Amino acid sequence: MREINRMIHILLNMAEYADTEDAEKINDFFMHSAGLGCLAFSRGIRQDVVKLVEFINDYYSLKERNKYLESNLHDYEEFFQNVLGCDTIDYDFFTEDEKAKISELVKEIRKEALGDETSD
Repeated sequence: MREINRMIHILLNMAEYADTEDAEKINDFFMHSAGLGCLAFSRGIRQDVVKLVEFINDYYSLKERNKYLESNLHDYEEFFQNVLGCDTIDYDFFTEDEKAKISELVKEIRKEALGDETSD
């Protein structure tokens, strides 16, 4: 992660340099090769840095979600074993008709447990 933070720092410094230095002085081979003027270059760099930070944020959110799901996997497997008689969680174990019947049965159980005759 330190390398990514360093890269972001360098990119933002490049954008700042492109914005604050004399455009004629900075219009070197690199800028010419990029095919952008100083303002377009700095704007593009900053927008890409924002996207990179959002990507990093999404990565850590997904990593935390995965950790949470893994920590509950044993409970899910135990539920399937105890309630449904499945040794493994296999989404193809039941047919679509069986899944619909199970779903209706669970709805009925929830209605009884919650005392709600109107929920669907």
